[in-house]
Amino acid sequence: MLPMNPDVIVEYNPAEIYLMGLLKKHLDDGLFWFSYTWDLTRRLQAQWSDSGDGKALWEVADDRFFWNKFLQSRFIDAAIADPEGKIGPFILPVLYGTFDIRSTVINSHAMRFCLISRRSRHRAGTRYFRRGVDHEGHVANFNETEQVMLVGRAGKSTGDLCGARLSFVQIRGSIPLYWAEVNNLRYKPELQVMELPDSENAMRAHLQELVKIYGDQDMVNLVNHKGHELPMKEAYEKYIAQVNLPRVRYEYFDFHTECKNMRWDRINLLLESIEEDMLRNGYFYEDADRPEIVKQQLGVVRTNCMDNLDRTNVAQSAVAKWMLNRQLRDIGVFQEHESVDTYDDFMFHFRNMWADHGDYISKAYSGTGALKTDFTRTGKRLYMGALADGVNSIMRYLKNNYFDGPRQDGFDLFTGSWTPRPGAVAASGLWLDTRPLLIRSMPPLASLALFMICAGLTLPRTSAALALIAAHGISYVSWPRLNPLTDIIEYSGPGFKGPRKGRGLGFLAGAVHKAKSVTGAGMNASAKQKWVAAQEVEMGTAKSTSTSSPPSGPKIVPVHDAENKDEESAADYNTGGYLAVKLKDTFRNGRYVVQRKLGWGHFSTVWLIKDNDLNKHSALKVVKSAGRYAETARDEIRLLRAVMAANPQHPGRDFIVSFFDSFTHTGPEDSHICIVFEPLGENLLALIERNKSKGVPRSLVKTISKQILLGLQYLHDECDLVHTDIKPENIMISILDVESLILSELSTSSSPTSRRVGVPPGKSRAGGVVIPRKYRDRHVQIFDSQPLQSPSPTSISPGSRRGLHMSQITSSKSVNGSSLAGTGEGLVGSAPPLLSANSSLESDTGSTGSTDSPSPVYTTPPTSLGSIMSNGKPSNDAKSAEKTIPSALVITPKEATIPKQNIGPSLLAQTAPIVVRGHTPTKSEATVHYPESPLLADALPPTPPQSDVLFSSPPHLDVFSPSPIQIKIADLGNATPSRAHFTEDIQTRQYRAPEAIFGRSDWDHTADVWSTACVVFELLTAEYLFDPQAQGALFSKDDDHMAQIIELLGDFPLDVKMGGRYSREIFDSTGALRYIKTLKPWPLKRVMVEKYLFTKKDAENLCGFLEPMLRADFRARARASDMVDHPWLDLQDEAEDDVCL
Repeated sequence: MLPMNPDVIVEYNPAEIYLMGLLKKHLDDGLFWFSYTWDLTRRLQAQWSDSGDGKALWEVADDRFFWNKFLQSRFIDAAIADPEGKIGPFILPVLYGTFDIRSTVINSHAMRFCLISRRSRHRAGTRYFRRGVDHEGHVANFNETEQVMLVGRAGKSTGDLCGARLSFVQIRGSIPLYWAEVNNLRYKPELQVMELPDSENAMRAHLQELVKIYGDQDMVNLVNHKGHELPMKEAYEKYIAQVNLPRVRYEYFDFHTECKNMRWDRINLLLESIEEDMLRNGYFYEDADRPEIVKQQLGVVRTNCMDNLDRTNVAQSAVAKWMLNRQLRDIGVFQEHESVDTYDDFMFHFRNMWADHGDYISKAYSGTGALKTDFTRTGKRLYMGALADGVNSIMRYLKNNYFDGPRQDGFDLFTGSWTPRPGAVAASGLWLDTRPLLIRSMPPLASLALFMICAGLTLPRTSAALALIAAHGISYVSWPRLNPLTDIIEYSGPGFKGPRKGRGLGFLAGAVHKAKSVTGAGMNASAKQKWVAAQEVEMGTAKSTSTSSPPSGPKIVPVHDAENKDEESAADYNTGGYLAVKLKDTFRNGRYVVQRKLGWGHFSTVWLIKDNDLNKHSALKVVKSAGRYAETARDEIRLLRAVMAANPQHPGRDFIVSFFDSFTHTGPEDSHICIVFEPLGENLLALIERNKSKGVPRSLVKTISKQILLGLQYLHDECDLVHTDIKPENIMISILDVESLILSELSTSSSPTSRRVGVPPGKSRAGGVVIPRKYRDRHVQIFDSQPLQSPSPTSISPGSRRGLHMSQITSSKSVNGSSLAGTGEGLVGSAPPLLSANSSLESDTGSTGSTDSPSPVYTTPPTSLGSIMSNGKPSNDAKSAEKTIPSALVITPKEATIPKQNIGPSLLAQTAPIVVRGHTPTKSEATVHYPESPLLADALPPTPPQSDVLFSSPPHLDVFSPSPIQIKIADLGNATPSRAHFTEDIQTRQYRAPEAIFGRSDWDHTADVWSTACVVFELLTAEYLFDPQAQGALFSKDDDHMAQIIELLGDFPLDVKMGGRYSREIFDSTGALRYIKTLKPWPLKRVMVEKYLFTKKDAENLCGFLEPMLRADFRARARASDMVDHPWLDLQDEAEDDVCL
């Protein structure tokens, strides 16, 4: 853990002493908790949702609260690769927070009351050195507080607690904006709110993660509406409105105004304003006498003030007491009029537990106990409490200014936020204090006192002396030393001025903290630009890599957009980023040799490799080294291994992407997790695009359908997994003789091209730390991506229609319609795709939920059964939606013609379908010219006519005989156990099942079956089965989606409709659609006959196959195992068809 230089061996090593001291102080906090049997990191409801199935605690622990995960990362890597499980027992999750449990009796019911607070290890730190949000959505001082009650039966002893188990969760965290208060010895440092290009995305990432984990959010903001805190309130409300997530509700409560003059009983005004939401969100309730869970908590209250300490403690304790009364009434311990206030013994415990809880959280963040705890302990505000608050305020001021630097270093060291290069500590003198010699030679308060005395004696006016002291106060602040550049840049804004020399005091104030060398002449008017540049470098979006380098450092050659737009950023090769890979590099002791670069994504680069042991080629994914990427990779590997090992003899196993190997590669700076997959061809979307004039022939669709169902049968029955994102993009075409294709490609393709690019310094490489020259003069060779060519001369990109994973991929590109199997980001490349299979490590956390994410999936205006108006043109909504897409991503076909036939109207249209029969498309009408787009114009060849390649499907084709096509189901990154869902927000919009649309939590494997039916329809028709569109304020996409389903398939039972989170938003009490009153039924059989010109017999046969999979009542829907042998899949009667492969 301590990266000491092995070449430096001395008895007295100041670096080791300093770092060991940081660890000792951090461990002495007294806030670490662990259990050998109970998972302290997960709330009760999460443990019920996923029991772990016999897994060790470290395997199921909540990543946010697994505080010692960085310390045990080497053990975890070894345990994953240890089939005998000998290492696992040495790994134990440790919680950083509070834990208190007490017993009492209420109304003859024995009770055990427990209060747990879990602090997140992400963005951990101290009050002034960790504020706001980072670009991944993690906020400072994030705490999850769970109130647990075990309630026994009436008349039983405290040893018998076999009755009810209740849990209620609240959360708190820093305001999710980029902001800071630079401590400079002033009692209230100047507030800096940074409005950056990424501010909205950072807040959205934070809120989406909260919704994914907890459900609906009530954002309670307690900051002041005037004075120092007003800019924070205004910025918060501005970005909340811009993000505009439907499951997030904002509630402002001016705490100090409403509760002034010690009127703290007025906190009830806040409770009244959020009462309805708290009733709807509920709590977790499990009863030993009932076989199923009685209630689940569907949302949380997220409370914040400036520090998330004092005002937040008061508000959270009031919310907790309100919910406690509600719980005891619901389970029959209380009558409706009763309250815990009348039970003195219990209230004594309750108040003191919440007060102690507030003190512990406050000490961890600010260094002192919480303010206003007299109200929490007694229920009223006392003058003695106000006096105690004054003492605590003074202590906070002193600790935050003079002692928090080493404390922040302790957090960074313990959690892995500081990841130096090997030997960097011994080489850089990092343990040395960089403040002026006289300042660091005496205790902090003594040096400050001497400075104040000198200022007072030197300057004739008191005002001048005070001004000088204020101007140079930052020199006496105890700053962190491990990440100094991060701290200075991140917590300084345009209003911050550096210290200046004072006449006669230069020996005290002139040689300021060396962090000043990072900011030039202090943070002047250009500070904001420097701060933005630092953020861009961290996110890999900097246009010029020389922006944030130190003035005296090496000149870094900027990488211009025209040169680097299609490859990864050089800035991402800093610590925590990509591994610098070159051709002929070897991995795993020489087993794997790099042949060429296939592509890259936000989380990894992907390379074609030769496996010397097996004498074949594979695809190697090299994951970034930062902890968050490595943890996601480990989780993915566990899932892939389980899928591989479930039942290799099952016939469906052949239709799941193959995972070959994983290992950890130690590079010159960091360790990187590597994953080896089989190389695959393009996805089904490419096949659909090439056959868009009349759809993929039925014989081929039947072959593909059977293989998909067999693959799903394997996932469902053998692995108990729900894929949750079946769609054409995630079904890859396997190339049967891939080795011959690769060898041919390698022998005929041109040599890979690359460019040598300077790497901008990382954020923690300067500011008082001497960077060795070998690390300052760093360059990296960035290779151009070369995806392997498709074996078919007609392979083209399907990228003209869509390519993004689920609801959004924020920092990835998808080109050529192919993706790494199992990834949502795809690879960036310029050739038609034969891309390697991969895991879903590239996808961001958000999945498309029942209410769409604000970030759109960029597509051309879609055509579907539900999106074509009666005149055959896209609806106005689709056009207006297209206008909102950034111009760089808009893909507009230069020329695209389809068979000119009068299409049936939207399912919501008020006119009867118009049918024109007998039209035969010409070859010219089937020709499609793909777009001139910034992403694709230089990368894609034009589409050849359909007649260039014809494939004759042999009669009597069996799925296990040599087949014209074999598919592989990929993108298992969103897969989840059927009974312990990782999330309730599943499936891409067009393939989303009804139970997911209105937010049921009891969906199962049949959700994949619904999606499969939608894919089969799309293969046959080259159009979506459902493609809902919102109509402004009239109705949402969910409303339109349900209307299309009912029009096509008919109505379904009321109890199915009303069992979801969004049911009451979509349906009224009778089960009718709330906002769409007029429906025009158009059954599937009629659609196939009237719109797609099927014969009645063919339409009947197809409907016999699709309708069991499209039952809106998921309880009656067919399973994959029910459909694999369906008569429609029999190829015996199929005639030979032409298909563009």
